[in-house]
Amino acid sequence: MQGLKAGVVFAVLVAVTGCSGLDYAVSNYSKVKPVQFTYAGNTFRVYDRPDENRLMITPQVGDRSGANALKGAAQGAAGGLAGSEGTYRSASDAYFSGTGRQCEVNRIERIVEPQWEVFYTCRG
Repeated sequence: MQGLKAGVVFAVLVAVTGCSGLDYAVSNYSKVKPVQFTYAGNTFRVYDRPDENRLMITPQVGDRSGANALKGAAQGAAGGLAGSEGTYRSASDAYFSGTGRQCEVNRIERIVEPQWEVFYTCRG
């Protein structure tokens, strides 16, 4: 049930965003099973593509932090999860630490709000 809910949430998030971002996110991440983790009191979902050294990270919509981030983004709030590249960069670093992989973020780009794509390299 949770997998179905996650898929529906992903589809809704992508559907309410721009078409080019929608196409990109769906074509690159729709078949990737997300991993949920918590960093700095916020829950994130990571769609990792280690085969391509990139991932997509987004706040968990079903919890309070994700919902507040989305609500804040819709209202143009500054300093929340939405639009904060540094937050997603730090969360990505924490994700790698939690997996035991020695990876470094090279660059991070917004796909659609609040989804970010992280490009990385790993050692070992």
